[in-house]
Amino acid sequence: MASEKPEISALQILEDIRSGKEDPKLFDREKRLACGAWLKGQGYSTAHIAQILKMSDRQARRDFEIIRARMVLAFDEKFIKEMVSEFVHELYDHHGSMKRHARGKDLSNQEKIVAEAQAWKILNEGIARLQALGVLPAQNSQVGPGLGLDGNAGEATPEKMREMLVEYENAAQAAGSLDKETQAKIVEFNKRIDALAIVRDIKKLEGESLKEKETENE
Repeated sequence: MASEKPEISALQILEDIRSGKEDPKLFDREKRLACGAWLKGQGYSTAHIAQILKMSDRQARRDFEIIRARMVLAFDEKFIKEMVSEFVHELYDHHGSMKRHARGKDLSNQEKIVAEAQAWKILNEGIARLQALGVLPAQNSQVGPGLGLDGNAGEATPEKMREMLVEYENAAQAAGSLDKETQAKIVEFNKRIDALAIVRDIKKLEGESLKEKETENE
């Protein structure tokens, strides 16, 4: 909550400027910088900000050099983890929002199909971005327990994946977006799902064999 205080304070100061309660010419540097940073974040140009705060364009440019220097981010491991976490939360929020939209009572069947396809696209592109950044594995061999290989991951089983893929294919076809590239991706996804199912079945057989040996030893 502490991070919101400067913004609220700057907004109040700007309201006081508009109402004539405050004269920006009398502001100290920190007060002026707080207002300038807030206005810049709202999309105001440097010239417009200089006009609002009653200072020269040159002074405004100097202020923004200071603001930029203060906002330089340290791209350390902690920052990267926080950014990835924020991205994942936003991804799921956006995907969930589109899924809820697709179930709206006022939508036609065609609109629902298009919304479902868009929800899948959001999730698929988000996963692809995480793979490109190296956050998620891009190869099947790198996928470990918890992602459907052990049969304990609920919705992430190969059977559920196939159902999702069929739903996506039907939605894309209905929406008119089932082009050759998309069809090729669906074929590739099916191959990956088959590979996951094989690995899961092998693990199941290994488990059963181990239990049989333990029973014989008893």
